[in-house]
Amino acid sequence: MLARTNELAEANCKLLGPDEDLGIVHFVTPGENALYAGSTGSAGPLRPTICIHSFPLRFEMWRHLFTEGAHVVTPSVRHIPPQCIEPKMKNRSRLHWWLADKQSQAVDPRAITLLLDLDGNVTECAGSNFVIVKGKTIISPSPRNILGGVSLQTVRELAPKTGMEFIERDFQPYDVVNADEAWLTTTPYCIAPCTKINNTPIGDGKPGPWFKKMIAAWSKRVDLDIEAQILGSA
Repeated sequence: MLARTNELAEANCKLLGPDEDLGIVHFVTPGENALYAGSTGSAGPLRPTICIHSFPLRFEMWRHLFTEGAHVVTPSVRHIPPQCIEPKMKNRSRLHWWLADKQSQAVDPRAITLLLDLDGNVTECAGSNFVIVKGKTIISPSPRNILGGVSLQTVRELAPKTGMEFIERDFQPYDVVNADEAWLTTTPYCIAPCTKINNTPIGDGKPGPWFKKMIAAWSKRVDLDIEAQILGSA
């Protein structure tokens, strides 16, 4: 898998400009539906299909996150309970996210959906993890409810280097409103500030100083000015 991924990246990176970047996605199907496969479905176990595809990252899609901050909205659609689907399993069953996005976008066309669990605890966004900052502490939702991302793990690792503590516990929208800062963490843009929830400002409603410290530490780690790459995109 790694060799094929590197082969794809090497071929398609040749098509990019010097300031562009590439996203890569892996997905695996469980195999054809035996009922639909007809005669081929009775020959034996069906084989999964493994796919790897790439696409240029459109940094302009996320530029406003760094200048204004994200606006998250908590719709009535709830996060699928871990008793139903293990959240640590990355899957493509996205119907509940699509329905939730329609509700969020009715509030703000550029809103990012943040789902709550059945008890009203904050979980995650469709394409990113969500954390809040209170004092010098980064608070991430309980791991039982989220898909832990590589970017979230990077925040955990960089926290001590920026003078911060990283903890995991349940928290609610009330805690988000009363936090000093909130962040989104995800692969395409690494980390972005969240400045508003349900039309209510978080902190002073602007990207905060801890975000600046974290993204500076992250940029140093990867030897690339992440924020400049996003803001400098055409």
